[in-house]
Amino acid sequence: MSKHSIYFACLSDRSYIFQDIIYKTAYAHEQYVTSRIYKLVDLAISEKDYATQSMLKWYVDEQMEEEDNTGGIVSKLEFLGGYKHSVYIVDRELAAR
Repeated sequence: MSKHSIYFACLSDRSYIFQDIIYKTAYAHEQYVTSRIYKLVDLAISEKDYATQSMLKWYVDEQMEEEDNTGGIVSKLEFLGGYKHSVYIVDRELAAR
């Protein structure tokens, strides 16, 4: 099994816990993607491949936005605590975007 595997269990009325796990897993994945993009940037710099460096800047900028978005969601959920309503509040906010 991968370190990013998700195990499903009977959650009954605790589905908000599952959604919290999903957001945290998504944030961890965004951090992983960021690290992979940075490795590509490092390689382009070491190879003095300026065209690739320029192209990768767009990916770095986009990925930073993705990581900020998912990290912000996780921070809000942690701030609001492990209550059912916290996921509802964050979900409603995301729907308004």
